[in-house]
Amino acid sequence: MKDIYKNKFMNKLHNQSGETLAETLVAALVAALGALLFASMMTTSTRLIGKSEKDMTKYYNSISDFSKKEKAKGSATLHYEKKLGDSTSQDESVQIHTIGSDESVIVQFSK
Repeated sequence: MKDIYKNKFMNKLHNQSGETLAETLVAALVAALGALLFASMMTTSTRLIGKSEKDMTKYYNSISDFSKKEKAKGSATLHYEKKLGDSTSQDESVQIHTIGSDESVIVQFSK
């Protein structure tokens, strides 16, 4: 079996007639389709990289803008009702105070 393929290959090498027109056209078509797919892949990846960079810049700018904003100063009281079991409830409040321009917060629980 191996000798049959070897003989066919050797005959093809020594054959003077060359490739047929149909074989040449199919090879050219395959090469053209490969080049077209490669070019399409390159343009798509370039477009996606540009969009990704634009989105990341927008994201980082929004984080930067948020961190530059003035922090709220003052205090607030939050009232809530805590249910204990099925029937009893307890009214509690929480006071929240901010200090300075950093992110320091004091929370006081009172009843």
